[in-house]
Amino acid sequence: MMLLRINVYILCVVGLLVLFGNTAPVFENSNTALSFENCGPLVLDLISIRGAKDSSHGKRADPPVIILEQLQQQQQRFAINVVLGGNSYALHLDTGNSASWIAQSNFQCYDLKNKLQGQRGCGLGPNLGPSLGPNRQPGLDEDGYRPIADFKESYAGGESAAGKLIKETVEIAGFKVTDVRIGLADKLVWRGDGLTVGSFGISGNDSLWQDICKQYRLPLQFTLAVNREDEGKKNGGFLAIGGTPPDGEPLTHKSWETVNLADNAGHPGWFIEGFELQKSKISQKTLIDSGSVFIHLPPQPFEEFLALWDLAPKLHKKHQLWMVDCEVEGPDILDFKIGQAYFKIPVNDYIIQDWQEFCYLTVRPLLQPNDPPVLGLPFMRHVVINHDWAKRKMSFKQRVYT
Repeated sequence: MMLLRINVYILCVVGLLVLFGNTAPVFENSNTALSFENCGPLVLDLISIRGAKDSSHGKRADPPVIILEQLQQQQQRFAINVVLGGNSYALHLDTGNSASWIAQSNFQCYDLKNKLQGQRGCGLGPNLGPSLGPNRQPGLDEDGYRPIADFKESYAGGESAAGKLIKETVEIAGFKVTDVRIGLADKLVWRGDGLTVGSFGISGNDSLWQDICKQYRLPLQFTLAVNREDEGKKNGGFLAIGGTPPDGEPLTHKSWETVNLADNAGHPGWFIEGFELQKSKISQKTLIDSGSVFIHLPPQPFEEFLALWDLAPKLHKKHQLWMVDCEVEGPDILDFKIGQAYFKIPVNDYIIQDWQEFCYLTVRPLLQPNDPPVLGLPFMRHVVINHDWAKRKMSFKQRVYT
């Protein structure tokens, strides 16, 4: 078990594989005003750690440089630490979800058939959130939190979280954000990773990350680079709230390709107007989702994808995974075209993965006919993505690993 740190910067003037899981949800924001108008982005270096946990500490300098908390990776799920009431909670970082919530310590766990089971069945990590039980003083729980509304979030794959909303001050990377709406979940249908105890949504108009931008007067944008798993012990990637860091690892000389955000029809995620995979054109609005461990394709492009392999993949009905021979012949690289640029994703370890002595594809068909196509972690590990909510744009840059 290895402990690493998350480096957090504000550059002034100059500047969790849950093997069968997925995600999708909404909230509210607030206004306050601390002046960081001359500062660059708040940068969180995502350091991947398997199974590690530790307390955090911060150190300020001028310009502010903060070395704060652990950021961990467990089963290809990335966690960001959020402090509520002096306690730190590891939350799953999810671009396909706008809601942020923490599981209460007395939460009830249900399986996908809505059958009550023990808490261990939901696979959450340690350090669960405060409880808001029915025997608390009306309007207040023992920790002083005031429930203001019910919430329920439903996710792809049948997962869900329900409980109460509270309006509180939280701390992220040493920076306090006031009047934040965050959920305390008391009922979960969840496939956990043994590390995270909730979700940190970074999509949509009513997300906690936008509260950060507004209160510190940062541009309404963030940049996310999620590293390959084998880079994780040194650096799992970064999240830059408020902009894009200067070029340097992993921002290379490669140029940005910028496209318009697609109308998401009420969905809180980040959508683009389709893409191309090899010679297949996907015209449907496509979700870019760090909460998904798969790439989801419509039926016809998926059939064309299966035809790329010399031995036809076969469906494992129990797990709904497409199995392949571990020595199967096929392309070494997949080309994804977004806008006018091609992004290359290596097949070994990212499109074909091994698990329990068999190999499977991380590309699969849509779960439901009306679901959008999804570009999840197998794609995102090889690009840097700027999400610009204010200008309604997304920009992509190829990762170059050394």
